[in-house]
Amino acid sequence: MRFPNLKFIQVKCFELRLPLVARTFDLRQVESFTKEQGRVLHTRDELLDFSYSNTKDQYIISVPKSKKNGGDFFLDKKLLEAATNPNSSETNEFLSRGDRSVLYFDDSQLENVVARLDKKWGLFATGGDIAAAKKMVGLETINFDELLNTAIKNYQELQEKVSILETEEVVNNQPLTQVLSTEEEISDRSIKSNNEELSVPKQLTLFEYETTSLSADNTKDKNSENLSVREEISKIDIQQQRVEYVASIAEDLLKYVGQNYYEGSEHIAFKDEKTNTLTITTADKTPVMSAGFNMDTHKWENIESNLSEKDVSHFQKVQAIVTQRIEDKHNRIQQQEFVERLAPIIADYHDLIGDKNPEFGGYHTGWDGENKILTLTDNTANTEEKEILAAKLNPDGWENINSKLSHWQADELENHLMSLLDINTEELQAKRFEKVRPIVADILRNFRTNVFEGKYYSAQWDKDSMELSAWSHNERQAFLSAHWDQNSGWQDLSENPISFKIAHHFTEDIQPALEKYRERTTPELER
Repeated sequence: MRFPNLKFIQVKCFELRLPLVARTFDLRQVESFTKEQGRVLHTRDELLDFSYSNTKDQYIISVPKSKKNGGDFFLDKKLLEAATNPNSSETNEFLSRGDRSVLYFDDSQLENVVARLDKKWGLFATGGDIAAAKKMVGLETINFDELLNTAIKNYQELQEKVSILETEEVVNNQPLTQVLSTEEEISDRSIKSNNEELSVPKQLTLFEYETTSLSADNTKDKNSENLSVREEISKIDIQQQRVEYVASIAEDLLKYVGQNYYEGSEHIAFKDEKTNTLTITTADKTPVMSAGFNMDTHKWENIESNLSEKDVSHFQKVQAIVTQRIEDKHNRIQQQEFVERLAPIIADYHDLIGDKNPEFGGYHTGWDGENKILTLTDNTANTEEKEILAAKLNPDGWENINSKLSHWQADELENHLMSLLDINTEELQAKRFEKVRPIVADILRNFRTNVFEGKYYSAQWDKDSMELSAWSHNERQAFLSAHWDQNSGWQDLSENPISFKIAHHFTEDIQPALEKYRERTTPELER
């Protein structure tokens, strides 16, 4: 089965975008690309990721959790129906995983799911996967220089094949055959008097007839009659290819800066979103390109342009710079998403294991309490750099520092650690309760009060109910609720688990501060 909208094209890599770059591929290639090669497909806006999980032995569709960015996907009933097993009584649905919503489905639903995605959004290979996608469908990468050289070579071969043209003229009712080379025939036309009428030889090929007509139709400028076939190609075909090449770079440059106007050192680019046109001028406002985007062919088409080789050369340099910056930005965003998903559960696992055995499946966790940095190293990696995750815990959450996680690593780690934590949830809560509860009690005891309000947290002791509680100002919910019983001691009544962030704030920040406070106040009390 083939899908007309399913294409391997480039979204955030820059190279010449030709119609051949848009190439349909079949279901078997989708399976090979994701399941066997472990690569990821995307929608054009890259909001949807389509991949395969070896751990779950299922395909995964991952989209943003927010309704604004992901709602178009997880509210699509036809997509959910396509991903539902016919033997199931309930329709498949997206599940919440951190800041993403994910949809799992089996091989048997692959054809229906891909057909739905292809029909409404399309699936695309992007970034570093472009080369692999082209190789799979047998498409060679073509750059601008190669295209130009090919056009010139084809023209030269055509000249060799049509080296002699036979033209018949009737003079005084007598047939006269003249043998002219292509260059001689053109030269002969160029020196005829203005009163003589130009006729097209019967033996001219269609290719030559079209180029000859282009010259003959322009009566305003007699110099245009001297245009050679090569000049006509350069004027029409090559200018269109330059527009496609330059417009794609300029468009992605505008996307990168997040504006529809950008003024560079040599050129100014402006995109009119209403008319979907792109204009480029020189720094002194001289127009060099005007192009419109064809939604049917997904190509930029020349309106009125005069791009020179110098312009193309300049944008080739821009291409290299912007490509690297976009890839860096895309990688930073992706790694931040991985960190937000994984750091909380890696930190929980680190607390659960403690000093017993910090390794699992070849991975090793580390926590720098002073700088609040969490690390994860892959001891099985065959490289000198084994650290694949480094994240800093800030008041607002986890911040990526220098992580190098891949999609499959993130999925594998999340699934493995979640299964371990689900089994040991009560054990982890008990450990944190035993650490945090005494510190909360010490705060009230040191300040000789039943109610204490801090910058981030507050605490209270109720004498009547014999209950100690503490809550976060930001989350507005209690993270600690403990009851004191004379016979059985402290009992944990907390409805919400104590998080890694809260536990380490109390043990690594508040507890040392309390000790320093006691050191200062004890001598004064003794005096």
